[in-house]
This record gives sequence, structure tokens and C-alpha cells, in this order.
Amino acid sequence: MLRIIALCLFLIPFFSNASVEYTGQVKNYSIEGGIVKFAICNSDSSVCRGFWFKPEGDYAAAMLSIVLTARATGDQVYVYGHAVSQNPAGWQYGSNSKASSIMVKSN
Repeated sequence: MLRIIALCLFLIPFFSNASVEYTGQVKNYSIEGGIVKFAICNSDSSVCRGFWFKPEGDYAAAMLSIVLTARATGDQVYVYGHAVSQNPAGWQYGSNSKASSIMVKSN
């Protein structure tokens, strides 16, 4: 019994830091309080997923450029991130994830 409890306690961090991958178009974005927030909506359905990141450093500046370009051109993007417990307040999408990388899928 003790082994089962120890195994469950060992696996909890892996499930709480699960990765999130999503492909779609950037539908909206905002920059407020030092946080870039954007929504990716799947073209096949009306399901959207919210992502955010802090625009600090060159890598984050490149991610911001990709988000703005993808929004302007309507190109599809692939976003990789992970769910976190402390998401920005006031973000209207329920599934917020911290974005760690983004790629444009050109048409």
C-alpha cells in the first residue's frame, strides 16, 4: 500500500506540468501588464485555446513578431506550451497555457 501511495505522489508533478500543443489561426491578441495574450482557434471548429507569454528577451520578441504576422496574414500556427496554475487575470478563455514556442505553417 505504501508503494502505491509513493508512486501516486511521484507521478503528480508529471500530470500537473502537462504539455499543450495546438494548431490554428491567431484570432485575437492583447498586450497588457507586461504579458502578451493571444487566442488560437482551430479552423475546423470554433474551439479556441488561450496562450500567454512575457515579452522579455530576443526569443520572446521573435515570438511576438510571429504572432502579429500570423494574425495579419491569416496563416496557421503551431503553438507548444504548458499549463500553469497562475494565469493572467481577466483572460476570457478557460484553457490558458504559457507558450514556449510557436511556428508559422505557411499556406
